[in-house]
Amino acid sequence: MAWVRGGAFQPRTFGYAGRSANGHGSLARVWDAVVDYSVVKNFMIGLYYGHAWGGSAMESLYPRSANGRMAYLGIEYAILDSKGQIQNRQ
Repeated sequence: MAWVRGGAFQPRTFGYAGRSANGHGSLARVWDAVVDYSVVKNFMIGLYYGHAWGGSAMESLYPRSANGRMAYLGIEYAILDSKGQIQNRQ
């Protein structure tokens, strides 16, 4: 069984639906890395990359390509108060 997440707002499935993996049990092996860098006290940049090598379950569901990749760049800015302390994270 492979699971797909859609969001907890769906009343009948609570955001999850299953799909038969035809008896295969190996889902995937995942490697990921995160780098966070604080540019200044109130400004941070984060970079993420992940790669999944699909196992037999994913190969049965997606025969053309069972592997997956994801990357993102995140930016965090915090407002400083008059004393230079972090007031609120955005």
